[in-house]
Amino acid sequence: MSDSLLADSARLEFQQLLLPNGLKIERISVEATKTGLGKTIRFEEPPRVVAVLNESDLAAFIQPKLPPPVRSVDVQLVGGRIQVAAIAKVLIEVTALLILRLEVVEQKEIHLRIESVDAPGPLEGIIENRIQDQNPIFEAKDVPIPIEILGTRIEAGKLEIDARLTQLTLP
Repeated sequence: MSDSLLADSARLEFQQLLLPNGLKIERISVEATKTGLGKTIRFEEPPRVVAVLNESDLAAFIQPKLPPPVRSVDVQLVGGRIQVAAIAKVLIEVTALLILRLEVVEQKEIHLRIESVDAPGPLEGIIENRIQDQNPIFEAKDVPIPIEILGTRIEAGKLEIDARLTQLTLP
């Protein structure tokens, strides 16, 4: 009798994963072909890994990182960008709008990059500094499996992170 089984395909999924930095991942799935299952899990090719985040979880992550006068954060994932609208009260209530994009750094991290900030006076600089201080917003080392980040995709209110497993054997 063989010590392992061979599957034509395999899928492993993690739901509602909270990373150490406070970012909540809606779902991480690992998909592979030709997978051996025995005392270890063996893959013939590096499996594809996809992490999915939603707008509300991103808003919950961003809100506490903005300066105290900023509140009512609304995050929209549209057109390949992250759009953040917030209300700030300095002397009067003002609205700030940020357009952000994501950048994969060395296949290990994802950083927020500011494309534009529309905020009055010194609030613009404060917001820019706070956003930059949050980088990286996602690190491969924080996921419970060893991955390399290949890219990101933003559409229909979801952020997808494409990656691949870096080991062909898992314990």
